[in-house]
Amino acid sequence: MQARRYNVTSKFMMLFVGFYVAQIIYFGLMPSILASFGYGETFVGYVMSLMNATGLVVRLIIGYIVDRYSCPKGVVISIFTFFTLAQVLFFYLYTSSLYITLFALSALGLVTVVAGICDTWAVKYREVDPSLDYGKVRSCGSISYAVTGLIAGQLVAMFGNSIAAFLTLVAWLIVVSAAVLIPNPPKVDMTRDRISFRQGIKSCVKNRAYVVMIICVLLCMPADTAANSYFSTVVINKGGTSSDVGIGLFVMAFSEFWVIYFFSKLARRFTAERLLYFGIFGSVIRCLALAAAPNAKWVVILICTQAVSFGLTMPAKVICVNNIVGNKYSATALQLMFVVSGIASMLISTPLGSICENFGVNIFLLVGAAPAVLGAVILMIYTEHRLKAMANEATLPS
Repeated sequence: MQARRYNVTSKFMMLFVGFYVAQIIYFGLMPSILASFGYGETFVGYVMSLMNATGLVVRLIIGYIVDRYSCPKGVVISIFTFFTLAQVLFFYLYTSSLYITLFALSALGLVTVVAGICDTWAVKYREVDPSLDYGKVRSCGSISYAVTGLIAGQLVAMFGNSIAAFLTLVAWLIVVSAAVLIPNPPKVDMTRDRISFRQGIKSCVKNRAYVVMIICVLLCMPADTAANSYFSTVVINKGGTSSDVGIGLFVMAFSEFWVIYFFSKLARRFTAERLLYFGIFGSVIRCLALAAAPNAKWVVILICTQAVSFGLTMPAKVICVNNIVGNKYSATALQLMFVVSGIASMLISTPLGSICENFGVNIFLLVGAAPAVLGAVILMIYTEHRLKAMANEATLPS
């Protein structure tokens, strides 16, 4: 069992390392690559917005395909094989602005989708093969994201855009190799009923626990957006530099790494549902800590509170979705959560930015934290009531 556990977990680690190396390069460097071809900030903004819109639509479709045909491995291999071939072409066509634009749209749109598919695959696999340690797997994504973020920008500055193409080609090859090497789970339910797209969405929407979780996650989004998406803004407003931002992003990812790494053990001790509302409370603490920071150096230090916020909520959301809706609809439910969160993120980003500009970064962080307090309290009350009811039901004589 120990040999199999190491074998399966190590291959999923390889998958997540490759994927998150590629992800940080795309999201961190694609805007500057587009700009290097002469595109202005407005056009780059259009590309990024269209990427978000593409991701919102494609998420539900791919989530449905995964649930209906139980094929996360096939989806991952197909998409990343396409990326690998596209990266090979990149070496010959990277001087073509049209190609770069089309590649940016397809890559960014699909990468946002595959993040959820990789998580879904790991969670589905864990359901039939408990030897897989999801916490260790996902933590490898965080640490590879952090390390790549530190060095990728410097490499592009030294060697040009072509090095980004080379790095992502290597990343895609790692992902495809890992996906091929991951063995099929020991037991697969081949008798499961095929589900329709409408049936999957309807089942999720009618699930009260799932809806409550989504509402509370949405209430936490202003806090996450303020501390994560606007992190560089917070650092600069506190007197920092781009170097401080880079160091802070590394501290952020490194802090969450340890919590995610041991998440499986924490979930066995506290349950994923409890860890989710712990993490939402942690998001409040993170915003308050950043608001209290007297300068940028303290912001870089206090962003370690990412460990008890995003470090808990990210894996907890994935596990909770699977626990609440069941393995049959988990991919659809997870992608639906990402779609709703994506729409909410687009709606709240502009008002939060306006608050930051007009009232200052401290008020901005406090405003972001306020809804999360409500979300954490609601989820705590509902979760404890639900877990108590489940425990009482389990003790009833059969």
